[in-house]
This record gives sequence, structure tokens and C-alpha cells, in this order.
Amino acid sequence: MENNINMPFYKLLLKGILNPATVMEKYSEKKSSYLLLMVSSIAYLLFFLQVGIDKLRVGTVEVGYVIKIALIGFVVGYLGVLLVSILIWMMTKLFKGDWSLNKVTGCIAISYSSTLVYMVCGILAQLILGWNTAITFGITGLLWSLFPVANSIKKITKNNISATVIITTISGILFMFIWSLILIIG
Repeated sequence: MENNINMPFYKLLLKGILNPATVMEKYSEKKSSYLLLMVSSIAYLLFFLQVGIDKLRVGTVEVGYVIKIALIGFVVGYLGVLLVSILIWMMTKLFKGDWSLNKVTGCIAISYSSTLVYMVCGILAQLILGWNTAITFGITGLLWSLFPVANSIKKITKNNISATVIITTISGILFMFIWSLILIIG
């Protein structure tokens, strides 16, 4: 496997789309994975930008709302995913997971690589084709991130299927709750 310590960021993302745990196994403990949280931050920003643009088109909000909800999405994409990563790390410890918090956080963050790609496609469909895309691309994008999250949890817990199902379900519910909370706050 290619050494991920010096891997260009775009390669890290592309390789992390389906199985971020494999990428993170060789990720250096000396490098902070907190920069990888930018992946989830940008994915959340783009999703909530789509929500804002959809609402702007139907005349229910002003431009200021679109900017505000996108920025809230960015912050929550960083802090919310960080907090859920910490919770996942703690839960994997209950099932004999031995990964560091740094690696688990990076792993969960790059699980959003696929979501990020999907959000970019959603923005393009929205801007080029004029579609309302927040629901179609947004929820599907979140669901798309759960496969790599589950794959990662499975690897972290040494193929413990029960742990994988429990932790993935809890984290999926938390991610949906975070998205709902942003819409309520925004």
C-alpha cells in the first residue's frame, strides 16, 4: 500500500471514498487528522448551501439566510463530525478497538469524501439545470457516507459485526439529528 504520510490530499480523498479505514491504517500519528475534518465541513456547507438556494428560489428566505445556513453547516460539519468521531472512538473502545482518536477522527472525516463528491454534483445540478436538489442530493449524500463509516468501524473493531451495526446506527442517527438541528437553528 502506498505510504499515506506523503500522499497528496486529493488521492487521500479518492482512496477514502469506499474504505477510509484502509487509508488511515498507514496515516502517520505524527500528522493531525483534524485538517481532514475540512472534508465534512465542506460537504455540510455545500448541502446547506443547496437548502438555502432551494428556499431562496421559492421566495421563503433572503440571501443573508443562504449565507448564514451555509456557514453554520461549515462549522457544524467540523465540530459536529468531530464530536461524533469522539463518540465513535469511545464506543469502539468498548468493543476492543485500539485506534487512536486521531486516526478515528480522520477516518470518519474522510468518510465524507463520497458525500462531498455528491454535494458538488448537487450544486452543479442546481446551478446548471435549475433543480431543487437539497433533498435528493442531501439525504442521499448523508446515506452515502454511512457505508464508509460502517466499513471503518468494522475495521477498527476487528470485524465485530454487532459493534459495527450498533455504532453505525447510533452515528447515523446522530448525523441526521445534526442536520435537522441546523435547519431548526438556521
